[in-house]
Amino acid sequence: MSGKGIAMNIHDLLGIGPKKGLGTVLVAEDEDGAQELMRLHFQNAGFKVTVADDGDEALKLVENGARFDLLVLDLLMPKMNGLELAKRARGIHGNELTPVIFVTGIGKQDGLKQMEDEVPNSVVFHKPFRAVDVLKIAKDALASPGKKLRKELMPDQTNGEADDPQPR
Repeated sequence: MSGKGIAMNIHDLLGIGPKKGLGTVLVAEDEDGAQELMRLHFQNAGFKVTVADDGDEALKLVENGARFDLLVLDLLMPKMNGLELAKRARGIHGNELTPVIFVTGIGKQDGLKQMEDEVPNSVVFHKPFRAVDVLKIAKDALASPGKKLRKELMPDQTNGEADDPQPR
């Protein structure tokens, strides 16, 4: 089955198929393959997606007036990491509670949980992750603005295979 077929099945399962207008998403990811997969999954689910290759490029978009309902940020990027980007981007338009989904290839560490506490309304997903889990969190975050992101409601992403392998 092609990647597009898998993406469409995931979106149909979530009930967020081909309809448009779910929200605007900034995907900042320096790995081309991971960036493209995230863009396709969010786009096919009905989100308007803007991509950036690194933290500096993403921040410039926000500084130039772009507004996003959700930030999906790689933690380790050249020029500016995802944590710094989240803090600075949120401060520009005064929306400190814009939901943030961090993605990372680094191992699970206590510091990552502390980071979720440091950046309110954020969660961390470890690569490879299941697109269905990330899209569910995104949909829930935008359906209930200001509601705390709750990854613990999702199945443990380490049990079972990821549906879209990400380079580490």
